[in-house]
Amino acid sequence: MTQLVPMVKPLRGSLLIITALISLSLLNYLYNYVLNWNSVMSIEEQLNTETVQFRNETTIQILFNILFIGFLAPVIEELLFRGFLFSYLNRSGKVLFASLLTSALFGLMHSGLFFFAFTMSIMSIMLYKYTKSLRASIYFHIAWNSLSVLLNYLQ
Repeated sequence: MTQLVPMVKPLRGSLLIITALISLSLLNYLYNYVLNWNSVMSIEEQLNTETVQFRNETTIQILFNILFIGFLAPVIEELLFRGFLFSYLNRSGKVLFASLLTSALFGLMHSGLFFFAFTMSIMSIMLYKYTKSLRASIYFHIAWNSLSVLLNYLQ
């Protein structure tokens, strides 16, 4: 009985974090839905919107986007989604379930590009599983986001 008590606190904390991630994903999705009055923009519409926004930015905003979108966001997202959520869900040994749920939540966080982000998440999980290290998926995500930012500025 005394061995069960120490296990309850970490479980509560993990469930709280998972609930928070799910809630944030859904809130982000709903916010974008209300903001755009459609749940899913096509990739072309999303990229065109971002390109127009990028062209009107100051140098400071451009540097901030490169730093945040290109480097900081990928590290945080990989730690949360692959490092924590996927690893936690994968403890049961149900890799497919863990991969699909993690990727669906990742896609919801990127609501306008759900299928694009979902696919990228699956690839990150495959890298993480294959290398047994978050570094590969972090580097992949940094490269992916940095290339996206660069291409938006070059258009």
